[in-house]
Amino acid sequence: SHLGSSSRPRTLPRLDPGALFAGRDPHSPSMAEASPVCEGRQSLAAFRDVFHILPVQDVLQALALEDVGRLLLTERGISKATQGLKEQVLVRRGMRGAWAWRKARAVERALFCDPLGDPLIWTPGPNERGTRNLLEREDDASPWLWLSGGTDWQGFQGGFRCVSEDGIRPAWVTFRVRVATPELSGAFLMLSREQHLWGLADPVLVFGYRGDDYASCRRCFSVQPYSWRAAASHHVRPAGNVVGDRPYDIALHLDWSAGLLSIYVDGERQVGGAPFQATAPIRFAAIYNWRSGARTAFSELMLGHGCPCERLSKAEPRRPASASALRCAACRRRRRSAAAPEQMGGLAATGLPPAARASWAACGAVLAVAAAVAFDWAVVQ
Repeated sequence: SHLGSSSRPRTLPRLDPGALFAGRDPHSPSMAEASPVCEGRQSLAAFRDVFHILPVQDVLQALALEDVGRLLLTERGISKATQGLKEQVLVRRGMRGAWAWRKARAVERALFCDPLGDPLIWTPGPNERGTRNLLEREDDASPWLWLSGGTDWQGFQGGFRCVSEDGIRPAWVTFRVRVATPELSGAFLMLSREQHLWGLADPVLVFGYRGDDYASCRRCFSVQPYSWRAAASHHVRPAGNVVGDRPYDIALHLDWSAGLLSIYVDGERQVGGAPFQATAPIRFAAIYNWRSGARTAFSELMLGHGCPCERLSKAEPRRPASASALRCAACRRRRRSAAAPEQMGGLAATGLPPAARASWAACGAVLAVAAAVAFDWAVVQ
């Protein structure tokens, strides 16, 4: 089994479901007589027992990262007990151990993600009329995908790929970028709806770096969203000019309902409310340089709905909902509350407070994983 370990003792403790669930079922007499506060505390004790029986790392590895986040927010003691296991859990999932739980969760739920700069997932081209950019990693441990070589001013000569056949509308586009040759333009990322012959067609937006080969606005980043009004370029830069070979964190927030774009560099909001054409979703992505002598790199490219950084999530202003949207939301809440007793197997009908119900939800996820891990042990033996 993939959860087995060669260092595990031959005689393993058996999971006793009766010991975990006894007296803790919301419909049992003991729970019926307990107060809502006691109900929440008993549910916490239910999955505390799991960690005395099963290895913590096995439980965390079997849980989805969203459930891991709920678990860590449930009790401070469990959060402290798992602090030293984050790197091990993330590395076993193919992620970087230095990531925060929030970023790892966003990567796990991303619509498209190239977290480690894999050149094999990109198709060279689509322009095949000239010498194409070379896509490579310096070594297997490096998360950076480097672009170099190619032909001057012959765009779309790096790599491209279809990120979705049906199209996606991500709320966030995030990545890291480095420019080793700040005098030359490069590090272009295009997101588009279609591919046409030697290039991509009907773009949603284009990100790039402007070097000294431009007449104005040099040594800065440029984001060009395409809209029904015009394709206006927004020039953004950190404090001062872009420094060669320094990593920069770029985040683009796309509000598809309003057709507005926000641009962040290193967590700072540079542009807000820029219009873009939100009528059709994104299907293709391309990365490339425009100058043969340019050397640039991308890392941790991600398109998804989750914001990987809490700072960005708080910085993005929320639009006030219209009256019709509020009415629709109220209707949805009434429908959910009416259907909750049947869908939750009577849990909502017990009169539990919201905190206790959330605690029981976390218990359900952990106990289900505990049962799976225990069964895995039984198979190994």
